[in-house]
Amino acid sequence: MSDMIDRLSELANEAGADVSARLASPVATAALVSEVGRGVRRRRAIAASLTAAVVVIGAAAAVIVPRLMEPAPIPPAGDVRVPVQTTEGLITYSDGSMQVLTQHGEVVDIPAPAEGAPVFTTVAASDGCAAFEPMSPGWTVDFPDAFELLTFGRPLVLDATGFHVLTQGQTVPVGTRYDQAAFAFSLDVDPAIASQVVITATSYTLAPDGRVAYFQSQLESKPAVDYTGDRAAGTYSATLTTRLFGNGTQCPGVSASAEAAAASGLVKYLVVTAFLNDGHGSVSPIATHTSWVTIVKEDA
Repeated sequence: MSDMIDRLSELANEAGADVSARLASPVATAALVSEVGRGVRRRRAIAASLTAAVVVIGAAAAVIVPRLMEPAPIPPAGDVRVPVQTTEGLITYSDGSMQVLTQHGEVVDIPAPAEGAPVFTTVAASDGCAAFEPMSPGWTVDFPDAFELLTFGRPLVLDATGFHVLTQGQTVPVGTRYDQAAFAFSLDVDPAIASQVVITATSYTLAPDGRVAYFQSQLESKPAVDYTGDRAAGTYSATLTTRLFGNGTQCPGVSASAEAAAASGLVKYLVVTAFLNDGHGSVSPIATHTSWVTIVKEDA
């Protein structure tokens, strides 16, 4: 038995020596190095691919995740209406509109002046004499609640006994210079805004053929204010009165024909517009009053 064991040991040692000799040969060494190199490169390629994939995924996440986390954009609300001026119960807003607190504690909204609305300025004589379109008598309001701020307007004529209210179409006898007849206009307004109302006043005296013979335009930045009544009794009121209309401008080529027809009467229009003035540059029209009378030169 021991001989057999010894023989097997010798065979094992010979096989190990033979394998060692084969592995140590240059060919075997080169083959092993090549296999190991290919394995390393394969592992590096796989690692590089995984790294690139991670980078791409990370970049995509950097773009997508913030978008998912961002709140939905809110559309702009547009221009915001804010107060820019407050003066004794009158508020002016950034869009040009106004609010008024009346003596009875009511709030009246005044929209911003519309395109083509009356403007607080005089009319040039060249424009006033150029043409005239007959106007309907009475009030033309610039917003629906205008009559919450004003109630009544009337043309006036002044003579030796004082002012007299004129009715539409009334015949008014005048002296030798009918173009200098003393006309004015008065207007009842809410007492809370009386000191903030300004007026434009324009008159047109027409020749028999309808052309303008005499023209006058003036501004009333501080019309006379007359307060009457009792606040506690609810009768408190305010009346504004313009200055007297001036002599007027003679319109070239027309005034002579008006003189010839003075005895039979000439139509005179009075056009008055009331505005609300905040005292800081914002002026909004309230309403326009148109009236007409017939003036007759007594000594013609």
